[in-house]
Amino acid sequence: MRTIDRTRKANRCGELENKSAGVGWHMGIWLWRHIVPGLSAIGLAAIVLLISDLPRRSSSETSKSQPPQVVMLQMSSQSIMDEAAVQVIAGLAEAGFVTDQKSADQGSKNKAIVLKRLNAENDMATANAMATEVVGGRYDLIITLSTPCLQAVANANKRDQVRHVFGLVSDPTVAGVGVGSGPMDHPPYMVGIGTLPPAEKSFEIAKQINPALKRVGVVWNPAEVNSEIATKVARTTCQKLGIELLEANAENTASVREAAVSLIAREIDALWIGGDITALSAADVLIQLANQAHIPVFTCMPGNAAKGALFDVGANYSVVGHQVGKLAARVLAGEEPAGIPWEVAIPPKLFLNKGVIGNLKGEWKFPKQLVDQADVIIDPAAQVPLKTTSTRPGYSRPVCGVGFIDQVCG
Repeated sequence: MRTIDRTRKANRCGELENKSAGVGWHMGIWLWRHIVPGLSAIGLAAIVLLISDLPRRSSSETSKSQPPQVVMLQMSSQSIMDEAAVQVIAGLAEAGFVTDQKSADQGSKNKAIVLKRLNAENDMATANAMATEVVGGRYDLIITLSTPCLQAVANANKRDQVRHVFGLVSDPTVAGVGVGSGPMDHPPYMVGIGTLPPAEKSFEIAKQINPALKRVGVVWNPAEVNSEIATKVARTTCQKLGIELLEANAENTASVREAAVSLIAREIDALWIGGDITALSAADVLIQLANQAHIPVFTCMPGNAAKGALFDVGANYSVVGHQVGKLAARVLAGEEPAGIPWEVAIPPKLFLNKGVIGNLKGEWKFPKQLVDQADVIIDPAAQVPLKTTSTRPGYSRPVCGVGFIDQVCG
C-alpha cells in the first residue's frame, strides 16, 4: 500500500511539475509577445533620441574650443538694412564678439565668432529656403533683419532648435511668431527689438510743408505684414488730417512702376512710401516717376531723401542695428533669451532735401521750425559739406552739398 501511495504522490508531483512547466512556457510566450516588443520599442526610441542628440552634445562640447557660429539673414539689399547689418556687427564687437580672429588673441578680452551673412534679395521663397537651411545648420545663433525674415526663421524653428535674435521689425506682436504685448511674452528661444515706422508723423510733416495737401498715393504689398501695419496707420491719419489716401498694390518690385503710374494718373499731390520692402526696393523708380510728374515722394523710412525724396522721418536704423548687436552679444555670452525682455526702440531721425522743392507744383515749403528739428539737411546750394548742431542735444546735423550726399548724409 505504501508503495502505491508513493507512486500516486510521485505521479501527482509529476503532473504538477508538468502543469507548472506548461504555465511557465505559456507565460514566456505571453511575455515575448506582449512585453518584449514594448521594451524593444522603448530601447529603440532611446537609441534614436541619443543619436539625434549627438549633434547638440557635439556642438556643446566643441563650442568651448571653437568660435560660436552665427548667421545673419536680411531680406533685401537696401541702404537701411545694409547699414543696420554693419551696426549689428559693430554692436557685437563692442560687447567683445569680433569676426576677426586676429583681434581675439589670448591676451585680448575679445572672443572670435564665425559670422555668415545671407540676403534673400526680396524673394520670400528664397528667405524660406535660407531659413530652413540655417535652422538645420548647427548655428549657435540666428540674427534676422526685417519682419519677413523673422517669420521665415520662426516657422522653420518651431522645434526650438536654434536661439534667435530679431530686429528691424515693425510690430512683432502681429507677425504670428508667438510674441505678445508683454516684454517677457515671447518664445523661450527668441528675443529682439521692434521698431514701428512713424507713419503718422510722416503725414503730419507733409501737411506742415504743404497745408493744401489733399491726395496722396501709396504703393504697397499686401503680403507684407509690416506694410499692412503702416498702411492701416496711414489710413487713420489721413482721415484725421483731411487727406485722401489712394492705394495701389504691387506683389513684387517689377509691378511697382505700373502701380505708381496708375496713382499718378489719378492726379495725386504726392507719393508716400511706408514700411513696405517691395516699394522701398523700387524707391528709385517711384522717385523718378514722381519727379517727372513734379510731385514729391516722402517716407517714414530713412535713406530715401538722399535719393531724391522730399523728406524721410523714421527710426535711425543704424542705432537699432547696434542695439540688436548688443542684444545678440548677451545671448552669445550665455544669457537665455527666455529671461530677456523684447524691446521697442524708435530712435528718431529726420532728413530734409531742399533740392527737391524747386521742381514741385503746389505750395511746398519747409517751415523754419521743421528745419531746426532736422537731423540731416540736403542742400544742393551748399558748396562744401558742413556739420552743425541740431536743437536736440546729442545730435549732429549734416548740411550737404549735392555732390556730398553719399559721403556725408548716407
